Amino acid sequence: MCTNGLQMISCKESIATHYSTVDPDMVTSGFVNYYFMNGGLHSVEYYENRILEKKKVYHKNGKKSYVERRVMEEIGSAGMIDGYNVPLYVFPLQLVAAWDTIGQKIAKDGNGLVMETDTSGNVLCLKKIKKVNVYTITQELQGFYRNGNFMFQKNGDRIIYAKNIDGDTVIRNGNGFFISQFSNDSLFAHFIYHNGMIANNVQYYYPNGQKQNAVDLPEGKCVYFYDNGQIRLSGEWLKGNKYGEWNWYNKKGALVERKVYTEFNLFRDRMF
Repeated sequence: MCTNGLQMISCKESIATHYSTVDPDMVTSGFVNYYFMNGGLHSVEYYENRILEKKKVYHKNGKKSYVERRVMEEIGSAGMIDGYNVPLYVFPLQLVAAWDTIGQKIAKDGNGLVMETDTSGNVLCLKKIKKVNVYTITQELQGFYRNGNFMFQKNGDRIIYAKNIDGDTVIRNGNGFFISQFSNDSLFAHFIYHNGMIANNVQYYYPNGQKQNAVDLPEGKCVYFYDNGQIRLSGEWLKGNKYGEWNWYNKKGALVERKVYTEFNLFRDRMF
């Protein structure tokens, strides 16, 4: 096991997504359930026209952890069509409320703390959040190892300080690197940071060693893979948004859906 870098699984990628039998990218309307490793319900996502409208997340003991809902805000104009102005909207998820493991409310209306756990119920991170207009902004993020030890701290979008599993400092003043691993010690991702930001695009892997993605961000082509190596979906990002033609495939490689994203639905599929 490598101990030179920070060994972790990030908050976003480790919360039960691979335990669902449904691909959320293929859901048009309805809901998708995600589960803890012990079979308990981890979260429920509700979709309408492939847009995530609401999300409920639970602690391992079954108590509610937090609830988010999608809101709408007009931010300007997308241009004129047949003499009529086309409004430009954003549709971010807004925190409704959050609770700790004993049911006490720790956040409300986009302000306070949010706790996220992994598929075993261990606390992955604590987020100090603030509501700005319709957005929920993470002001500070603290990550933890499964044994409860401190892992890293981020202020806003920048990582400031981090330790590896042995307690050694690997990121100081936003500079350094860490590796992310699955519980079987296989590589999940390798991150290099400079001035608190990721210095290059990150390649992610499945526990069996198969790569999950080949992505250029915030702009460029990208391909996402199943754990058997087949392409799951492919397309192009433009300023952090899906743009142009995107194709979805099943695990056998057959095309199951094609969708074209234009400037008028660009912000509906933004990566908030």
